[in-house]
Amino acid sequence: MSRSLPARVRNFGTFATPERNLTFSINDFDETLPGPWEWDVKRFAASLHVVATEHGFPAPVGRGLVAAAARAYRQRMRGYARMPALQVWYDLKGVDDLLGHYTADARSQVQRDIVRAWRRGHRRAIAKRTMTVADDGSAAEVQRSGGAVRFREDPPIQVHLETAGHQMDEALQTYESYRASVPDDKRAPLGRYQIADVARRVVGVGSVGTLVWVCLRHKTLLEAVADGALPRDDAA
Repeated sequence: MSRSLPARVRNFGTFATPERNLTFSINDFDETLPGPWEWDVKRFAASLHVVATEHGFPAPVGRGLVAAAARAYRQRMRGYARMPALQVWYDLKGVDDLLGHYTADARSQVQRDIVRAWRRGHRRAIAKRTMTVADDGSAAEVQRSGGAVRFREDPPIQVHLETAGHQMDEALQTYESYRASVPDDKRAPLGRYQIADVARRVVGVGSVGTLVWVCLRHKTLLEAVADGALPRDDAA
Protein backbone atom coordinates (compact mmCIF):
# COMPACT_ATOMS: atom_id res chain seq x y z
CA MET A 1 0.00 0.00 0.00
CA SER A 2 0.99 3.65 -0.24
CA ARG A 3 2.44 4.83 3.06
CA SER A 4 2.27 8.39 4.38
CA LEU A 5 5.85 9.28 5.29
CA PRO A 6 4.88 12.07 7.74
CA ALA A 7 2.41 9.87 9.71
CA ARG A 8 3.06 11.47 13.07
CA VAL A 9 0.66 13.21 15.40
CA ARG A 10 1.88 16.75 14.72
CA ASN A 11 1.02 16.41 11.04
CA PHE A 12 -2.65 15.90 11.86
CA GLY A 13 -4.90 18.95 11.99
CA THR A 14 -7.56 21.02 10.28
CA PHE A 15 -6.86 21.72 6.61
CA ALA A 16 -8.73 23.14 3.64
CA THR A 17 -9.70 20.74 0.86
CA PRO A 18 -9.53 21.75 -2.84
CA GLU A 19 -13.29 22.35 -2.56
CA ARG A 20 -12.62 24.99 0.16
CA ASN A 21 -14.05 22.83 2.94
CA LEU A 22 -12.36 22.52 6.31
CA THR A 23 -11.56 18.94 7.25
CA PHE A 24 -9.54 17.06 9.84
CA SER A 25 -6.80 15.13 8.06
CA ILE A 26 -3.06 14.65 7.69
CA ASN A 27 -0.65 17.13 6.15
CA ASP A 28 1.97 16.30 3.49
CA PHE A 29 0.03 13.27 2.27
CA ASP A 30 1.66 13.84 -1.12
CA GLU A 31 4.90 12.43 0.34
CA THR A 32 4.12 8.72 0.04
CA LEU A 33 5.95 5.52 -0.83
CA PRO A 34 4.81 1.90 -1.18
CA GLY A 35 5.41 -0.07 2.01
CA PRO A 36 3.86 -2.13 4.82
CA TRP A 37 0.80 -0.44 6.31
CA GLU A 38 1.92 -1.16 9.89
CA TRP A 39 4.88 1.22 9.52
CA ASP A 40 2.47 4.16 9.52
CA VAL A 41 0.64 2.83 12.56
CA LYS A 42 3.89 2.29 14.46
CA ARG A 43 5.20 5.74 13.61
CA PHE A 44 1.98 7.41 14.66
CA ALA A 45 1.90 5.45 17.93
CA ALA A 46 5.53 6.30 18.67
CA SER A 47 4.87 10.00 18.02
CA LEU A 48 2.05 9.96 20.59
CA HIS A 49 4.43 8.64 23.23
CA VAL A 50 7.04 11.26 22.29
CA VAL A 51 4.53 14.11 22.59
CA ALA A 52 3.30 12.82 25.96
CA THR A 53 6.90 12.66 27.23
CA GLU A 54 7.67 16.17 25.94
CA HIS A 55 4.69 17.53 27.88
CA GLY A 56 5.79 15.91 31.11
CA PHE A 57 3.25 13.10 31.34
CA PRO A 58 4.39 9.92 33.13
CA ALA A 59 5.23 6.83 31.07
CA PRO A 60 1.95 4.99 31.88
CA VAL A 61 -0.01 7.87 30.33
CA GLY A 62 2.07 7.62 27.14
CA ARG A 63 1.54 3.88 26.97
CA GLY A 64 -2.18 4.40 27.50
CA LEU A 65 -2.30 6.84 24.56
CA VAL A 66 -0.51 4.36 22.33
CA ALA A 67 -2.89 1.55 23.31
CA ALA A 68 -5.96 3.75 22.77
CA ALA A 69 -4.74 4.86 19.33
CA ALA A 70 -4.00 1.29 18.23
CA ARG A 71 -7.40 0.15 19.49
CA ALA A 72 -9.21 2.98 17.66
CA TYR A 73 -7.34 2.17 14.46
CA ARG A 74 -8.24 -1.52 14.73
CA GLN A 75 -11.90 -0.75 15.35
CA ARG A 76 -12.06 1.71 12.47
CA MET A 77 -10.48 -0.75 10.04
CA ARG A 78 -12.91 -3.45 11.17
CA GLY A 79 -15.79 -1.07 10.47
CA TYR A 80 -14.42 -0.16 7.03
CA ALA A 81 -14.15 -3.85 6.15
CA ARG A 82 -17.95 -4.11 6.44
CA MET A 83 -18.67 -0.99 4.37
CA PRO A 84 -19.06 -0.69 0.57
CA ALA A 85 -16.11 0.87 -1.24
CA LEU A 86 -17.92 4.13 -2.08
CA GLN A 87 -19.04 4.59 1.51
CA VAL A 88 -15.42 4.29 2.65
CA TRP A 89 -14.30 6.71 -0.09
CA TYR A 90 -16.70 9.43 1.06
CA ASP A 91 -16.11 8.96 4.79
CA LEU A 92 -14.58 12.38 5.42
CA LYS A 93 -14.06 13.83 8.88
CA GLY A 94 -15.13 17.46 9.15
CA VAL A 95 -14.66 19.89 12.00
CA ASP A 96 -18.03 18.96 13.52
CA ASP A 97 -16.85 15.36 13.88
CA LEU A 98 -13.68 16.67 15.50
CA LEU A 99 -15.55 18.67 18.12
CA GLY A 100 -17.51 15.61 19.16
CA HIS A 101 -14.34 13.97 20.51
CA TYR A 102 -13.64 16.75 23.03
CA THR A 103 -15.14 17.48 26.40
CA ALA A 104 -17.27 20.59 26.85
CA ASP A 105 -14.39 22.36 28.64
CA ALA A 106 -11.97 21.82 25.75
CA ARG A 107 -14.37 22.62 22.89
CA SER A 108 -14.03 26.40 23.21
CA GLN A 109 -10.26 26.16 22.60
CA VAL A 110 -10.79 23.82 19.66
CA GLN A 111 -13.38 26.17 18.19
CA ARG A 112 -10.90 29.05 18.42
CA ASP A 113 -8.35 26.90 16.58
CA ILE A 114 -10.93 26.18 13.88
CA VAL A 115 -11.64 29.90 13.43
CA ARG A 116 -7.92 30.56 13.05
CA ALA A 117 -7.70 27.77 10.49
CA TRP A 118 -10.46 29.39 8.42
CA ARG A 119 -8.52 32.66 8.42
CA ARG A 120 -5.40 31.04 6.99
CA GLY A 121 -5.71 31.40 3.24
CA HIS A 122 -3.72 32.11 0.11
CA ARG A 123 -4.02 35.90 0.50
CA ARG A 124 -2.39 35.76 3.91
CA ALA A 125 0.39 33.55 2.57
CA ILE A 126 0.99 35.87 -0.38
CA ALA A 127 1.20 38.93 1.86
CA LYS A 128 3.75 37.16 4.07
CA ARG A 129 5.97 35.61 1.43
CA THR A 130 5.89 38.12 -1.42
CA MET A 131 6.53 41.76 -2.13
CA THR A 132 5.75 44.21 -4.90
CA VAL A 133 8.64 45.25 -7.11
CA ALA A 134 8.15 48.58 -8.87
CA ASP A 135 9.26 49.21 -12.44
CA ASP A 136 12.46 50.81 -11.18
CA GLY A 137 13.36 47.67 -9.24
CA SER A 138 12.60 49.03 -5.78
CA ALA A 139 10.71 46.77 -3.37
CA ALA A 140 7.61 47.61 -1.36
CA GLU A 141 4.96 45.77 0.61
CA VAL A 142 2.33 43.88 -1.33
CA GLN A 143 -0.45 46.13 -2.52
CA ARG A 144 -3.34 45.79 -4.92
CA SER A 145 -1.99 48.08 -7.62
CA GLY A 146 1.35 48.99 -9.10
CA GLY A 147 4.43 46.83 -9.64
CA ALA A 148 4.92 43.13 -10.14
CA VAL A 149 4.49 40.70 -7.24
CA ARG A 150 7.54 38.52 -6.56
CA PHE A 151 8.66 36.17 -3.80
CA ARG A 152 10.69 37.66 -0.98
CA GLU A 153 14.35 36.67 -0.82
CA ASP A 154 14.63 35.12 2.64
CA PRO A 155 17.72 32.89 2.78
CA PRO A 156 18.07 30.09 3.65
CA ILE A 157 14.29 29.52 3.95
CA GLN A 158 13.31 31.00 0.59
CA VAL A 159 15.57 31.94 -2.32
CA HIS A 160 15.00 32.53 -6.00
CA LEU A 161 15.97 29.99 -8.64
CA GLU A 162 19.03 31.88 -9.78
CA THR A 163 20.35 32.09 -6.23
CA ALA A 164 19.77 28.35 -5.79
CA GLY A 165 21.60 27.55 -9.05
CA HIS A 166 18.51 26.62 -11.10
CA GLN A 167 16.84 28.03 -14.20
CA MET A 168 13.21 28.91 -14.90
CA ASP A 169 13.08 26.30 -17.69
CA GLU A 170 13.59 23.56 -15.06
CA ALA A 171 10.66 24.82 -13.02
CA LEU A 172 8.42 25.20 -16.07
CA GLN A 173 9.13 21.64 -17.22
CA THR A 174 8.38 20.29 -13.75
CA TYR A 175 5.17 22.32 -13.54
CA GLU A 176 3.94 21.18 -16.96
CA SER A 177 4.71 17.58 -16.05
CA TYR A 178 2.67 17.98 -12.87
CA ARG A 179 -0.21 19.67 -14.70
CA ALA A 180 -0.36 16.82 -17.22
CA SER A 181 -0.60 14.29 -14.38
CA VAL A 182 -3.66 15.73 -12.61
CA PRO A 183 -7.31 14.95 -13.51
CA ASP A 184 -9.11 17.14 -16.03
CA ASP A 185 -11.13 19.00 -13.39
CA LYS A 186 -7.86 20.11 -11.74
CA ARG A 187 -5.99 20.74 -14.99
CA ALA A 188 -8.51 23.24 -16.34
CA PRO A 189 -8.17 25.79 -13.48
CA LEU A 190 -4.37 25.50 -13.59
CA GLY A 191 -4.47 26.48 -17.26
CA ARG A 192 -6.09 29.81 -16.39
CA TYR A 193 -2.92 31.05 -14.65
CA GLN A 194 0.61 31.86 -15.73
CA ILE A 195 3.74 31.46 -13.60
CA ALA A 196 5.05 34.85 -12.50
CA ASP A 197 7.86 33.77 -10.16
CA VAL A 198 9.44 30.63 -8.70
CA ALA A 199 11.52 30.18 -5.56
CA ARG A 200 13.08 27.29 -3.67
CA ARG A 201 11.65 26.95 -0.18
CA VAL A 202 12.48 24.87 2.89
CA VAL A 203 9.04 23.77 4.10
CA GLY A 204 10.05 21.75 7.15
CA VAL A 205 12.79 19.89 8.94
CA GLY A 206 11.97 16.69 7.08
CA SER A 207 12.34 18.49 3.72
CA VAL A 208 15.85 19.84 4.30
CA GLY A 209 18.04 18.64 1.43
CA THR A 210 15.12 18.08 -0.95
CA LEU A 211 14.19 20.35 -3.84
CA VAL A 212 10.89 22.10 -3.07
CA TRP A 213 9.73 24.87 -5.38
CA VAL A 214 6.90 27.33 -4.79
CA CYS A 215 5.22 28.98 -7.77
CA LEU A 216 3.54 32.36 -7.81
CA ARG A 217 0.85 32.39 -10.49
CA HIS A 218 -1.23 35.21 -11.87
CA LYS A 219 -4.28 35.25 -14.10
CA THR A 220 -3.93 35.06 -17.83
CA LEU A 221 -4.89 38.14 -19.86
CA LEU A 222 -8.33 36.81 -20.82
CA GLU A 223 -9.06 35.74 -17.23
CA ALA A 224 -8.18 39.21 -15.92
CA VAL A 225 -10.52 40.83 -18.45
CA ALA A 226 -13.35 38.42 -17.57
CA ASP A 227 -12.99 39.24 -13.86
CA GLY A 228 -12.94 42.97 -14.51
CA ALA A 229 -9.43 43.33 -13.10
CA LEU A 230 -8.22 44.66 -16.48
CA PRO A 231 -10.25 46.93 -18.79
CA ARG A 232 -10.98 45.51 -22.22
CA ASP A 233 -9.30 48.52 -23.89
CA ASP A 234 -6.06 47.74 -21.99
CA ALA A 235 -6.29 44.09 -22.97
CA ALA A 236 -6.65 45.04 -26.62
